[in-house]
Amino acid sequence: EPGHAMPEAVTPQARATVEMLAGMPYESLWGNNNIGYLNRNKPAAPSLKDRAVLNSTYNRG
Repeated sequence: EPGHAMPEAVTPQARATVEMLAGMPYESLWGNNNIGYLNRNKPAAPSLKDRAVLNSTYNRG
């Protein structure tokens, strides 16, 4: 069906790439994991607006 993910129709190369980027087995990426359950009592991350400005050396000479 157009517009829907079909995890069973992925190429081996795409599967390996997705697993490398996600750091999880491919089968665990489609709701078959306990990530939300493990993090349900964890406080929310601070807003990016509240963070201090990074002291980057990118523009230094």
